Amino acid sequence: MVYVIENPKNGRYYVGSTSRLARRRSDHLSALRRGAHENPRVQREWDKYGPLLFRPFACALRAEDLAALEQAVMDDALAAGLALNINRDTVRHRLGVPLSEEAKARLSAERRGKRLTPEQRAARAVQMARYQNPMQGRQHSEETRQRISNALKAGFANGRKPTIAPPSPEARAAAAARLRANPPRLNKGKPLQGVKDGEVRVWPTTIACAKDLGCNLAYPSQRVGTGKSVKGWVLTFLDKTVVAEAAPLLPGETGANTEGEKQ
Repeated sequence: MVYVIENPKNGRYYVGSTSRLARRRSDHLSALRRGAHENPRVQREWDKYGPLLFRPFACALRAEDLAALEQAVMDDALAAGLALNINRDTVRHRLGVPLSEEAKARLSAERRGKRLTPEQRAARAVQMARYQNPMQGRQHSEETRQRISNALKAGFANGRKPTIAPPSPEARAAAAARLRANPPRLNKGKPLQGVKDGEVRVWPTTIACAKDLGCNLAYPSQRVGTGKSVKGWVLTFLDKTVVAEAAPLLPGETGANTEGEKQ
């Protein structure tokens, strides 16, 4: 895929190519925001005019045709005087060309143990100084650090944070046993109202709504809530006094979808 990074205010653009468009877009934008883009012309356009437009331009049907297509697009940009590229010729592509084991070992040895020099660190500090960091030059107090540590430990213990390694089969079996011994309470959560094709349905709790609509019962509040649309039902939280006067529909009653498809 050939892409361009265009300045919509003056029409100038940079031409590039990649086989992973989303990844390449992320790399470009990250470097531009940090002020560290490899092309100083593109960086100056960003700094002077603001955010640039990243968009796909043309697609090659075969990987070996990508370099020729990129060169044709770049030639058009050069002829119009709009190119931001420094190199006038496309760099030789290594797309689809695997590295040998010797080349991998050589690159690994060259990069292993490399550290930034004091001059490079100073230059990086100047680049990053333009971005406001609320914690720059400050440190958390010991009390704050301990509070953050306790909160993170509690989060991991309760499953709110991703674990470092996937749980073992024994841990999965123990979790399943705990869930069977203590099934989710249907009276947990806030009452909800759903509207679909003129039909109105009321659930007394968030978890009852999630179970009725066939949602995953892990973190039901993240799947059903005000403004969310689940299987065509537009949901809204209700006041508990309103639900007490209404006739709530529970899973298993007439009109409720007790089976439900998985979300």
